[in-house]
Amino acid sequence: MITRLRYPKGYQFFDGNGAPLALGNLSYFAAGTTTPLDTYSDSAGTVANTNPVLLDGSGRLDVDVYLGPAADYKEVLTAAGVTVSPWPDDNIPRAAQPDWNATSGPGQILNRPALAAVALSGSYTDLSNTPPANAPFTGDSGSGGKAGLVPAPAAGDATANKFLSAGGGWAVPLAAGSLTGQNLDNIARLGLGTTDTGNKLSVNGPTSLFSNSGDVRVTMSKGATANTAAFNFQDNFSTRVQFGLLGNDSFTISCSPDGSTFNNALVISPSGMIAAGGTLKLPSFTFSGLPSAASAGAGTIAWVTDSTLAFTSANFGATASGGGTNGARVISNGTNWIIA
Repeated sequence: MITRLRYPKGYQFFDGNGAPLALGNLSYFAAGTTTPLDTYSDSAGTVANTNPVLLDGSGRLDVDVYLGPAADYKEVLTAAGVTVSPWPDDNIPRAAQPDWNATSGPGQILNRPALAAVALSGSYTDLSNTPPANAPFTGDSGSGGKAGLVPAPAAGDATANKFLSAGGGWAVPLAAGSLTGQNLDNIARLGLGTTDTGNKLSVNGPTSLFSNSGDVRVTMSKGATANTAAFNFQDNFSTRVQFGLLGNDSFTISCSPDGSTFNNALVISPSGMIAAGGTLKLPSFTFSGLPSAASAGAGTIAWVTDSTLAFTSANFGATASGGGTNGARVISNGTNWIIA
């Protein structure tokens, strides 16, 4: 059976607040209906998943989810019986046999509906033109090809290296650098070094670079105050730190020991008020190890371990000095360190 991977085992889902969607249900139906439609845990399509597919306590899949070829799908994600936004996701394409031509293997064919309009042009590295409606191929090269494809035109023909699938979609064999300077507007999904059907943009590599000769900004815009715009940092796909606008308009840094329980470490309100979710530890010095009060700047706070003065209210405002045995909090006034 032909199958297509929708989600890999271990894929994690989140609710509208950016928290893992513990014990959620992922249900599958024939597109546009409430008729259940099987997914599969193996690429051969021999082992059907439960329907719904259950998420674990950290919102993860315990199985792979492969789509079958019988019909297009509708996918619904629920938690406690309530549909999670932005689900349902309807009209998800079923698994289908990839189109390919005998002279250009399947790994060299790009056959995406969103790129259908750019295939017919002067050369396959120029994707700027659009094909005329129902334009036929001419100049058969005689190379044959898989059933359902028009064979490639003769070498040198203006339409060489263009392929038309039986379903009417255009396919383009890619050469190195062939997308240089081209527009890729409104494509459904982009994977760089990976195949991931669950994310619109996926990058598998050790580094990524955003560069410009002037300013550089990366923008994330959420739909409403109650939505989330966040970055998640994960250990083997289990979130340990997330920061951003987590279900409100305050900037929050939230930490987790297990990907399930989250604790807000720092919250900055839109007005600039800062709240710490845990205890705050000051940097600790011997008095001689402190930077000068002038270089530290007025308002800088530290803890010294060898103050001559005890850390009591009676000594608040007194100039601090070292060589003693007291621990004390000190603050720079720009000239001296004082007990505070």
